[in-house]
Amino acid sequence: MSISACEIVFEITNKWWPKLYDKDVATYFYLGITSDSGNFLFEDDHVRTFTNALKLLKLGADKDTIVNNLIRKRSLNAVRFLKLLLNRVEQKE
Repeated sequence: MSISACEIVFEITNKWWPKLYDKDVATYFYLGITSDSGNFLFEDDHVRTFTNALKLLKLGADKDTIVNNLIRKRSLNAVRFLKLLLNRVEQKE
Protein backbone atom coordinates (compact mmCIF):
# COMPACT_ATOMS: atom_id res chain seq x y z
CA MET A 1 0.00 0.00 0.00
CA SER A 2 1.26 3.47 -0.85
CA ILE A 3 1.11 6.29 1.62
CA SER A 4 1.01 8.99 -1.00
CA ALA A 5 -0.80 9.82 -4.19
CA CYS A 6 2.52 11.26 -5.40
CA GLU A 7 4.12 7.89 -4.85
CA ILE A 8 1.51 6.13 -6.99
CA VAL A 9 1.75 8.71 -9.77
CA PHE A 10 5.55 8.53 -9.62
CA GLU A 11 5.52 4.76 -10.03
CA ILE A 12 3.20 4.93 -13.04
CA THR A 13 4.92 7.83 -14.79
CA ASN A 14 8.41 6.53 -14.08
CA LYS A 15 7.45 3.19 -15.65
CA TRP A 16 5.79 4.62 -18.77
CA TRP A 17 7.58 7.97 -19.25
CA PRO A 18 10.95 7.79 -17.49
CA LYS A 19 12.35 10.64 -19.60
CA LEU A 20 9.78 12.95 -17.99
CA TYR A 21 11.99 13.29 -14.93
CA ASP A 22 14.39 16.17 -14.65
CA LYS A 23 15.64 17.72 -11.41
CA ASP A 24 12.53 19.89 -10.94
CA VAL A 25 9.97 17.14 -11.56
CA ALA A 26 11.88 14.73 -9.30
CA THR A 27 12.01 17.41 -6.59
CA TYR A 28 8.26 18.01 -6.74
CA PHE A 29 7.51 14.30 -6.45
CA TYR A 30 10.04 13.97 -3.62
CA LEU A 31 8.29 16.86 -1.86
CA GLY A 32 4.94 15.09 -2.19
CA ILE A 33 6.24 11.83 -0.78
CA THR A 34 8.13 13.62 1.99
CA SER A 35 5.15 15.66 3.13
CA ASP A 36 2.65 12.80 2.81
CA SER A 37 4.88 10.55 4.90
CA GLY A 38 5.32 13.14 7.64
CA ASN A 39 8.99 13.49 6.71
CA PHE A 40 9.26 9.69 6.76
CA LEU A 41 8.16 9.52 10.39
CA PHE A 42 4.82 7.72 10.10
CA GLU A 43 4.65 4.16 11.36
CA ASP A 44 3.16 2.95 8.10
CA ASP A 45 6.12 4.08 6.00
CA HIS A 46 7.28 1.11 3.99
CA VAL A 47 10.42 0.02 2.20
CA ARG A 48 8.57 0.87 -1.00
CA THR A 49 8.28 4.52 0.07
CA PHE A 50 11.98 4.76 0.88
CA THR A 51 12.86 2.99 -2.37
CA ASN A 52 10.80 5.48 -4.37
CA ALA A 53 12.37 8.38 -2.48
CA LEU A 54 15.82 6.99 -3.30
CA LYS A 55 14.89 6.68 -6.98
CA LEU A 56 13.81 10.33 -6.98
CA LEU A 57 17.07 11.39 -5.34
CA LYS A 58 18.98 9.47 -8.02
CA LEU A 59 16.90 11.33 -10.63
CA GLY A 60 18.15 14.61 -9.16
CA ALA A 61 15.55 15.57 -6.54
CA ASP A 62 16.88 18.45 -4.45
CA LYS A 63 16.56 17.03 -0.94
CA ASP A 64 18.36 19.97 0.68
CA THR A 65 15.82 22.47 -0.64
CA ILE A 66 12.96 20.31 0.63
CA VAL A 67 14.55 19.89 4.06
CA ASN A 68 15.37 23.58 4.39
CA ASN A 69 11.97 24.84 3.28
CA LEU A 70 9.62 22.14 4.57
CA ILE A 71 11.28 21.12 7.81
CA ARG A 72 13.66 23.79 9.03
CA LYS A 73 11.75 26.93 8.07
CA ARG A 74 8.45 27.55 9.74
CA SER A 75 6.53 30.77 9.75
CA LEU A 76 5.88 32.49 13.05
CA ASN A 77 2.19 31.66 12.70
CA ALA A 78 2.98 27.98 12.15
CA VAL A 79 5.14 27.93 15.27
CA ARG A 80 2.41 29.66 17.29
CA PHE A 81 -0.17 27.16 16.03
CA LEU A 82 2.10 24.26 16.95
CA LYS A 83 2.58 25.78 20.41
CA LEU A 84 -1.19 26.04 20.82
CA LEU A 85 -1.64 22.40 19.83
CA LEU A 86 1.12 21.17 22.09
CA ASN A 87 -0.28 23.12 25.04
CA ARG A 88 -3.58 21.28 24.59
CA VAL A 89 -2.11 17.81 24.43
CA GLU A 90 -3.02 15.62 27.37
CA GLN A 91 -0.53 13.00 28.34
CA LYS A 92 -2.11 9.62 28.98
CA GLU A 93 -0.32 6.87 30.80
